[in-house]
Parts: sequence; C-alpha cells; structure tokens
Amino acid sequence: MNTGSRSDHDILLGSLTLDDLYSRCEAQLAAFQQSRDSRQDSRSCEEILRRAANRDEDAFAWLWRISIPLVRKLCPVQCRGDLDDLQQEVAINLLRKFRHPTSPYQARSFAEYRVYLHTTVFHTCLKMPRISPAIALESLRFEPSQGEETDAVMRHAFYERCLVLLPDELHREAFRRRFVLHEDPATIAAALRDRDASLTIKDAYRLIERCIKLLAKLPEIGDMLEA
Repeated sequence: MNTGSRSDHDILLGSLTLDDLYSRCEAQLAAFQQSRDSRQDSRSCEEILRRAANRDEDAFAWLWRISIPLVRKLCPVQCRGDLDDLQQEVAINLLRKFRHPTSPYQARSFAEYRVYLHTTVFHTCLKMPRISPAIALESLRFEPSQGEETDAVMRHAFYERCLVLLPDELHREAFRRRFVLHEDPATIAAALRDRDASLTIKDAYRLIERCIKLLAKLPEIGDMLEA
C-alpha cells in the first residue's frame, strides 16, 4: 500500500475526525484485502498512524482498533490458545514503543507499520509464558503515608496513569470500576454488559486480573506497586 507525496488531499485528511478517518481506513483495508494491490490508497490509515506517532492518545486508540484484526490474523499457531493475552501484550509493547522517550516509533507508511506489527506479534508470542501465574485481585494497591489530602492526590494521579497505560476502553473501565469506584466483579460485569452482552462475572474477574498483570510488567508502575 503506497504513500504518495504530501498533497491537497493529504492536507484535507489532516482536518478529518478520527471517526471519519477510521471509516475510510477500514474501506481502504478491505479494498487492499480484495485486490492485494500495493498501489491501493492507504492515506487515511497513515493519517491515523501519523497522529498516533505524534503522541495523540485518541489516535493510538483508533490505530489499535485497526490493528486488532491484524494481530489476531498474524498470531502464531503456538499462541492461539492464549490469543487474548497475546493481544494485550502486543498492545502494551506497541504503547511502549510509541511513547519511548528516546527512540519512539517513526511513522513512515502503513505498509511499514504492518511489517512492524507482524514482527511485534511474533516476538511477543515467543516471550509469552505458557502458564500465567495467578495474581491476587488486591495486589494492585497504593498506600503512601504523606497525609490524607496528599495521599488522595497521589492515588488519583497513580490511577490516572494506570488508565492511560491500559490498552483499550474495556480494560480501562473495568480497572476504574474496581480500583477507583471499588465495585465487585459482579457489579462490574453487569455495568459492562452494554459493551459486551456476553460478559460474565468470570470474564470481569479475568479483565481485572489482566489489568494487574499488564500494569505490573511496566517498570514505572511495578515500582509503585512495590512501594
């Protein structure tokens, strides 16, 4: 899928909303899947990629939404049984690369991003443990002792940072409800069924567990959890 020089059409893309760009990108990806023509226009996808690489949080969320079907398609056979976990791990790895302080991901073309995504999926699968250790639900806590008012501010900042680092809206909402609103898994499952009608209490518990597991692997969060 090609990338042309900056034109009036490209400038127009810069003024479109992410929702509009996503719709155009989906159509372009579908056309590419049918034709397999490397000349297929991919500029809407590349505009989302460009914004995401420029640290636009919303653009990264849309880019990840585009990427999920690709991740699931590219998943190696040995990780098929852990596909959901692989998907979350890839999201975290991409987020790290896009936000790396010294060598963040450089957006050149969507075709190049697909290659990078494929490589990330493959290497993430190789590094995944075959058996995930059990994680206590209450292991994610924040217990400073600098006075009630200061603690509240620090706790809020900590949880806000955690929310930013989680890979998608469903995990962020499960995390917020459990650790900010202190809801139990049954209440969370009921609240999230408007997003996923098949969500069970067990699914809610797994979402919360996965949030903890993903966050604990990030150095900046892991250090806080151990404090």
